[in-house]
Amino acid sequence: MYEIAYHLLQLTIFILLLYSCITDILYRQITNRCVSVIFIFSMILSMLTGHVNILIPFIVLIVGFLLTITGMIGAGDVKLIVALVFSVPQQLLSDLFFFICCIGAPVSIIALVFFNLFLKRKYKTVPFGIAISIGYIITIWHGGVI
Repeated sequence: MYEIAYHLLQLTIFILLLYSCITDILYRQITNRCVSVIFIFSMILSMLTGHVNILIPFIVLIVGFLLTITGMIGAGDVKLIVALVFSVPQQLLSDLFFFICCIGAPVSIIALVFFNLFLKRKYKTVPFGIAISIGYIITIWHGGVI
């Protein structure tokens, strides 16, 4: 029963991440409702696995807030990362940020070229929710959590 609940929660998070990617691409927005549901499911996952950690998400929130103030990352991206960090075991957090950065660079280049050259929309922002979502999924699979 535990494994079924765990996999259903992960599947739900993956579906919500897909939704957040779509809204981030189309509107450059990750909705609070979506992030809130991901946060709740991440908390449940952390309790199921016994990896409850509040300090690291708090640090990520503070650093993310500072990055948001400087305009380096959007607030929705920070909220999404914080929500997901709860369900990532502590030993995989460096993997999560590594994968987000590795995927974020090409996503940034592709998005800026695609939107500015081909669609003639002058976006100065990048739908970084894509990199966050893919980085999370790779971390969970790579780390053997699924």
